This record gives sequence, structure tokens and C-alpha cells, in this order.
Amino acid sequence: MASGNRGRLDELQEEKSRLLAQRNQLLADLQDVDNRISQVSTEYGRIHNEALVLINKIPDEILHTILKALKSSLTAKYRAEVTFSAVCSRWRRATLSFRDIWSNFRTALSSPSTHQLFIACLERSGTNPLDLCFDFRAYGYEDLGDGFLLLQDALKNIHRWRSFTLISGVQTPVEYLAKRLKTAEAPLLERLTIMSQPSYVFNPLAEPVSNRQSGAPTAFIGGAPRLEYVCLSNLSVTTCLAPLSSITDLRLDLPEKLEGDWIPFDVFLSVLRLPHLTTLSLIGQPFPLLEGGVPNGLTIDMPSLKHLRHATRERSDFSKFILPNIRAPKLATLTLKDFRNPTVVTHWVPSNVVPFPALKTLTLIDYNKYHSPFSLKLAELTSNISTLVVSDREKHFGPKGRVQGNTQDSFTVGWKDIKNLALNTYQLRETLCDFIQTRPKLRVLLIANIWTPKWLNNHDWLEGGRKLKVWEWIGRTEADKSLGPWPPGSPNDYLVDDPFHFKYCMG
Repeated sequence: MASGNRGRLDELQEEKSRLLAQRNQLLADLQDVDNRISQVSTEYGRIHNEALVLINKIPDEILHTILKALKSSLTAKYRAEVTFSAVCSRWRRATLSFRDIWSNFRTALSSPSTHQLFIACLERSGTNPLDLCFDFRAYGYEDLGDGFLLLQDALKNIHRWRSFTLISGVQTPVEYLAKRLKTAEAPLLERLTIMSQPSYVFNPLAEPVSNRQSGAPTAFIGGAPRLEYVCLSNLSVTTCLAPLSSITDLRLDLPEKLEGDWIPFDVFLSVLRLPHLTTLSLIGQPFPLLEGGVPNGLTIDMPSLKHLRHATRERSDFSKFILPNIRAPKLATLTLKDFRNPTVVTHWVPSNVVPFPALKTLTLIDYNKYHSPFSLKLAELTSNISTLVVSDREKHFGPKGRVQGNTQDSFTVGWKDIKNLALNTYQLRETLCDFIQTRPKLRVLLIANIWTPKWLNNHDWLEGGRKLKVWEWIGRTEADKSLGPWPPGSPNDYLVDDPFHFKYCMG
């Protein structure tokens, strides 16, 4: 064999030996990896099983509490009970047994799957009272689809309704409900909310005008003896008006063109005088304009009223004939939005104006007549307040509102005893600084987040060693609970729009 070939064979033999050794090492490493995989799998299974054991050890009552808390905090698009029932077989059995969880159905979707889920909820909730909420604002006239099937199945169980909410961007669902609620009976119903977006071309359902204007119920004529809370807007105000004799909380949002289409003044007065009415929120005017006025000596006794809100639309007799004649010994908060000074002040004479004795908080939103002589009458009616909230982001109140020669107004001589002032404005800064300096009992000043930089550049209110706490206003109810969910003290329902809420912070 040639010496050259011999050398090549030696090289190949050496390389082969090296590769065999490398393969053996790789096989050994692979065995180590396999062993490690086995160890990891074993540990993973142990930890996983231990976690399942811990999950399975959670008592049903704790699981129920967690699930109930989650449901109250999530929006209508998420259903915690569906997620819980998919965790494990035990959670599924427990979740399906919580009838009260399935009896609370909230949705913002109109789809076949939502409809099937609703049917399942009706079955799984047994005979429990139902809390139903349908938010159809994302749908128009043509695409509501299965939403009508949802309402249809809800109506089949009307005898179980405890609370019912319908919010729609169009009038069609309200019309659908109105036809079917007229003679209905709801023995368990406590809360009713039916709201649609404003429609200034008001076209109520065909029915005798005398029925609408008599103030007689147009819904639940069969009875709703437990009904306490009613919230209606636009079309539903006339077509879904439930019996009001037992209510404690009433909210009506009326469009501008509805004044002559609801109830006469005397019937409206009977609503105001309901003995158990505790909260009242009005947008617009629910009675026809009173061309001839009302007689002197009118008193509107509201013995249980604690919280009152009113927002003026195009025209209103509220400031002329309602507010000065209210006698509400328990009224604690008064909120006025777009309040317009009355053109007739007959009922605002000193002998008739009786300050609300228990009034603690006055909130004025976009009131443009702080400098008018009438503002003194308003300040007198609300003279017992300890908290004043002023919100105006549209430059509504300024020097131009002051009547020439008039040096006295609500800010110069009114509200002498306030202790808390919340400002959501930077207009009329000099007047407000004078107001702050001349109110010796004032102890807390809340400044809205959006105006904080401007106000903090001016420290006039701190002169003279005032013990005044200046806080940044970052939580709506820091000023007063009446600025939070309505009625005050209620859980926050993010679905229902509230025109009385104003932006007070950045973001």
C-alpha cells in the first residue's frame, strides 16, 4: 500500500473515532436531557395538581362571594360566571348551582350566542328574581337582530323582574316594549330604567291624547306594587310610565318638544307630593308652560325629599313656579344645571321664600347669572348650605352678567356660612378670591384637576394666615355624594348616561 494512502486511512480512522466519541457524548447528553424532562414534568404535574387541590379547597360560599364581586365590577360585555364554570368540573358544578348569579344578566351584545346564553341564564336561575340590563346603543334601526329575541324572552319572565334596564340609541326597542308592557303585571319589580337617545321629532305611539295627559299609567296597569325607582327618557316618559304611588326615586329626562304631551300641571304637582319621594331628577319640563301663571300661596310639600336635581332645556317654568314653592324639610342636596333666572319673580318675594332648613350642598352647573340681583334670592333660599360646588367650563359667568349700579349679588353677600367650596372653573377669579377671603368659616377648597395649575399660581385666598386646606379635586364624590352615582349612595352604573356629570379632571 502506498505510503500516501496509508496516511489518508489513518486520518479517516482518527476522524471516525472522534465522531463516535462525539456521538456517544451526545447520546449521554440526550439521556440527561430526557431525565431532566422527566423530572420537570413530574414537578410540573405535582405543582399543577397542588394548585388544583387548592382551588378545589375554596369553599362554595367564598367562591360565590368572589364571583358576585366580579360581576358587580365588570361591564356588560364580560360574564364572569361563564369563565368560572370553565375552570374545572367542581367550579362548574358550584357555579351552576348559584342561582342568584345567573339571575343577573347584563349584555351590550345582540347576537345568537348572547340569546342562547340568556336562555341558559333563565333556566339556571330557577325561580329567582331577575335583574336584567340590555344596552343596545351600538345598534341602529336595521341591525338590532337578536335584541328583539332577548326582549321577547325577557317579557315571558316579567313576573320575575326585580330590576329592568333598557338603553337604546334608537326608539324601536322602546316602542316594542311599550306595546307589551301596557297591561302587564310585575309583582317583584323594584327598579325600572328605559332610556333612549333624544329625539326632537317627537312621535309617540298612537293612543288617546287624553290618556297621556291624564297622568294615568301607560305601563304595568296590572300593577307593580314594589316599584321604587323609575328612570325614563324621551319616548319612554309617555309610553312606559309605570304607576308611581310607591316610588321613592324618580328620574325623568324630557326632550324640548314634550311639554304639552305628558301631564297637566296639577297632575305633576301630585307626583311631586308623593309621600315617599326621596330623590327627584328632572331634565326639561314635564308639564305645559303656564301662560297664566299659578296663584300665590301655592305650596308644594315634599316631606321625604332629600336630593333634588333640575336641568333646564329651551324653556322652563321650574324657576318661576316650582322651586320657590317647594317645602322640603329634609332636602340635603340641590343641583341646578343651566338654571335660568325667572322672568316672573312673584313667588320669590321674601314672605314666600323659605330656606331649606336641612340643605347642606348646592351645586350650580353652567349658571350664568351670578352677578344678577336675582342671585341674591337664590342665595337666600339656599342660605343654610355648608358646601357650594361651582362648575363652569364655558365662560358663562363673567363681569358682563353684572347689572350696572348693582354691587350686591350672591358672591358678595350670599352664602356666608359655607365651610367647603369646590371649583371647576377659572372664570371670575378675582370675584371668587374675594368670596374666599370674606367667608371666615371656609375651611376646605377643592380645585378641579384641570384648573389646578392656574389656581395654584395665585394665593390670594391664603392671605391673613387663613387655615384653609386646598386640595386637588380628583374624585367626584369628594365634593359631595350627590355628584356620584344617582341616586346618591347607589352602586356605580356606568351604562346610564348622566347629563349632570361634568368633567373635572384631566384624562
